[in-house]
Amino acid sequence: MKKYPKYKPSGVEWIGDVPEHWAVSHFKYFYRSGMGETILKEDLDEQGGLPVFSATENDQIFGFVNSAKLILEKGDFVIPARGNSIGHIMEVEQKCTSTQTTIYSKKTSQEVQTRFAFHFLKGLRTNLFQFDRTAIPQITVQQVGNDPFLLPPLPEQTAIAAYLDQKTTQTDQAISGIEKEITLLQEYRQALIFEAVTGKIDVREAA
Repeated sequence: MKKYPKYKPSGVEWIGDVPEHWAVSHFKYFYRSGMGETILKEDLDEQGGLPVFSATENDQIFGFVNSAKLILEKGDFVIPARGNSIGHIMEVEQKCTSTQTTIYSKKTSQEVQTRFAFHFLKGLRTNLFQFDRTAIPQITVQQVGNDPFLLPPLPEQTAIAAYLDQKTTQTDQAISGIEKEITLLQEYRQALIFEAVTGKIDVREAA
């Protein structure tokens, strides 16, 4: 892979050197973050028009509500802040809200390309969202805001985001294909065991 002409120390040990013309800053200077709204199961309404995100590893919703104080818009981020799903960032696709088990982030700067920020946070999740292995593991709004954030020029952010969108889609498709093959092989294995132990096939000369 082609390298940049010159690099400089990022000042962050686990990041190492970065391209010389990239800025090294903190997430809080580009996104405003806060805790999600307290929403309980009894507050949910199947007929509600506002999806509610909670702390999950996937883009699964907790349910729906009719209204909320916290409104998230397309391009905002939801970051699970508690439990095993900590840091599994979600990019908001439609108007929604999120629960008290999450941290939301709203962009405050035009210097950042949303998809670049998403890939940055998702790809460096284990470094950015470290937490103590306590009874209730969690991260804080302050921690998220103080996380390091790299800032290439906007055209480079757009190019990086487009490249990663394409490559991660290809990878996801490959993984999906392999998972289907695994499922078929597991079904074949189970059927083979069933047929052999119930006498549906004669394997006396196959051993």
